[in-house]
Amino acid sequence: MTPGHLQPARPAATAAALLILAIVAVAPASAAAARWSADDMVAAERGGGWTLSRDGRLAAWVRSTVETVDGEEKRVENLWLTRIADAGADPEKASLQLTRGKSRAAAPEFSPDGRHLAFLFDRELPGKGGGKGGDDDEGKRQVWAIPVGGGEAFPVTRLDRSVLAFGWIDADTLVVAAPEARSAWPLRLP
Repeated sequence: MTPGHLQPARPAATAAALLILAIVAVAPASAAAARWSADDMVAAERGGGWTLSRDGRLAAWVRSTVETVDGEEKRVENLWLTRIADAGADPEKASLQLTRGKSRAAAPEFSPDGRHLAFLFDRELPGKGGGKGGDDDEGKRQVWAIPVGGGEAFPVTRLDRSVLAFGWIDADTLVVAAPEARSAWPLRLP
């Protein structure tokens, strides 16, 4: 996080409290249980990856749930956006789900001008056929961005290997960390 992203301690604490309220309100109500089991703890919804816009009006975060995917239980992580000012009055209406499906979103980060939200996403890239073969993680997680004002998420990177991390340099430029692409020489070895 760059110094420009730091917020004063008081608004950040208030925003964190409002985000927690928003998560509690968005989570489905469950029947009162006497005790939680280990399975309940593993399957519990989680919120993480919090980030605030520079003006402190918006928060992006990742909601993690366990869902059945291809016959087995898998943790699914979707991106959410919360309007901080509305979180106290009506937390359910303050939060908007930005991604859907069985993919995993992570590490949301607002652009310096606040117009876009970039994040890591393991959704299949548009125009790519299924099943690349080779390394399971090969090129799976890429940087995607979505306009904060509304619109479709789009891939920013299309690398051969998964992106490990990224950061905004300015409103139009990202720096990306990813393993080097495999060279042709090791691929030809028997």
